[in-house]
Amino acid sequence: MSTLLRWWAGDLASEGVKLTRFYDDSPVWSWVDRLPLGHEGRDTMNAWTSRYNDLVDEVRAARTRPRAPRVSITAPPEQQRFVKELTALIEATELGDELWLLGTWHSRVDRYLDGKAIPTDDTCRELAKRLVSFTRDADQDSVTAVLERLRAAAQVARAARARDRRTARDTAAAPQATRSPLDA
Repeated sequence: MSTLLRWWAGDLASEGVKLTRFYDDSPVWSWVDRLPLGHEGRDTMNAWTSRYNDLVDEVRAARTRPRAPRVSITAPPEQQRFVKELTALIEATELGDELWLLGTWHSRVDRYLDGKAIPTDDTCRELAKRLVSFTRDADQDSVTAVLERLRAAAQVARAARARDRRTARDTAAAPQATRSPLDA
């Protein structure tokens, strides 16, 4: 129906008309902008989108769960292995102590090396490309090998960190009476 109405009313984008923010959000309903203010069709469309957005908000609210409380943990051994792997990769490059040559990535790499963060798989891909570009034998095979080692180490480290946080939350949430003196 919207396609027919756009054909009947014309498509704003093809006519070079200055587009409104509404067109960017929903080009399918762009014909509504052609209706005069206060027109019944415009009011009906606004009521429909309001109902729809309210329903979407209700569904999202029902699906979201509250954030878990923050806990402080030490870096698990798996994360320390990731840091060692990343350090070895950096030492294999010609960077040495010149991490600033990575551009804006040097602050991220510093956080990874300090154990404050663990990169996502996409970030590992970009980081592997950048690190390999500083080696003498920068070919696709070496990028793939570096990426697989880095990604595998990061995945294991993220899982271990999540496990340790969950354990810390469970320990903090357990009532004092059920705790054993050995847990302290």
